[in-house]
Amino acid sequence: MPVPLDNSAELVALLPHARPFLFVDGVTSMNPGVNIEAYCTMKPEEFFFPGHFPGNPIVPGVILIEAMAQAGAIAVLASGNEGRLPLLAGVDEARFRSPVKPGDTVNFSVEIERLRASAGWARGVASVGGKTAASGRVMFAFAP
Repeated sequence: MPVPLDNSAELVALLPHARPFLFVDGVTSMNPGVNIEAYCTMKPEEFFFPGHFPGNPIVPGVILIEAMAQAGAIAVLASGNEGRLPLLAGVDEARFRSPVKPGDTVNFSVEIERLRASAGWARGVASVGGKTAASGRVMFAFAP
């Protein structure tokens, strides 16, 4: 299990998300507005496992992209944007390389590539046990 920062819970609380759609359990390192390392353990009782796929549950790729975006949002919000609402506005270069199963702890490494007043880009990798599960680039826009 990754070792969270002392203020990890406060950082995760910056997100406007709640269970069952909160996919960041903790933050292990962060440079606000620059990069973040975070993680989530995919609990066997997650809402998507019964239907994706019965008898062979795996985390949907879109959930991994959403989780990367949430991790990136923490780094963006912690850089003086507290209280703003970053919305996922686009996904590029998404690749899914290895399945994530119930009970896996997924580590997210996200770099903020561009941060503007109204929007930005981030690139992320989701990995389990050092093996890349997914990667991609996400665009976000702040809600007006």
